Amino acid sequence: MLANCFLDLSPMAACSTITLSSKAAPDGIARFGRNLDFPGFGIADKATVVIIFHPKDRYQFAAVTWPGLIGVLSGMNEHGLTLASMEVGREMGLPRAMPYILLYRTLLEKCKTVQEAIDLLEKTPRQTANNLMLMDAAGQRAVVEITPEKIVVRRAPEDRPLISTNHHRGADLDKHGLCERYDYLHDEGLKEFGNIGPESIEKMLGKVQQGDDTLQSMVFEPSTRVMYLATGPQATKNPYQRIELAPYFAKK
Repeated sequence: MLANCFLDLSPMAACSTITLSSKAAPDGIARFGRNLDFPGFGIADKATVVIIFHPKDRYQFAAVTWPGLIGVLSGMNEHGLTLASMEVGREMGLPRAMPYILLYRTLLEKCKTVQEAIDLLEKTPRQTANNLMLMDAAGQRAVVEITPEKIVVRRAPEDRPLISTNHHRGADLDKHGLCERYDYLHDEGLKEFGNIGPESIEKMLGKVQQGDDTLQSMVFEPSTRVMYLATGPQATKNPYQRIELAPYFAKK
């Protein structure tokens, strides 16, 4: 139980995401880049696993995770709905809802689209302030800024990257000075827009990695059900492995 709720008890500023519409890429594929940053203590950096879940009467999904975690920090379901969470500063309080990694698992189990996920977040009790990046197979994107009291949704036009790190920003896409990682992804995403493929996103993620705390780095293609994954300390310096998830979803 503690392993699956300790993140609600241990806020820290880490993790970066960027989503790009199909217009950003030469091959016309929308993509979702994500670094997961967290102290590995010489253990977690060696233990990343990709688990394919086949829940009864719910949607199948893949989670980039660790043994023992039944919730989701980064994942994609059989319909292409993809999500990744980021910590934000928050005050601690008494438990009032399910741990957030179980809430995000629920989204993958029950939702096909970004809008369905937003609707479910809106009506489901929330325990922990957080940022959640969402993208679906149709290329719809949204950052949901979550608190127990409300959610705020930020979107971007198709000709702009959508980015989230560790601040609640409301509708703002451009304000500099809150986070160097956000600022770099913002500027580089605009500068290279139209020429951004998987390798370009991997390079961008490499520029915002947090040393040995970057335990996982990934690029998702929701429309193709493909993921590129690098793991280990300073994960972005390691090779990204291409993983086709569709065949695993087909094995019911």
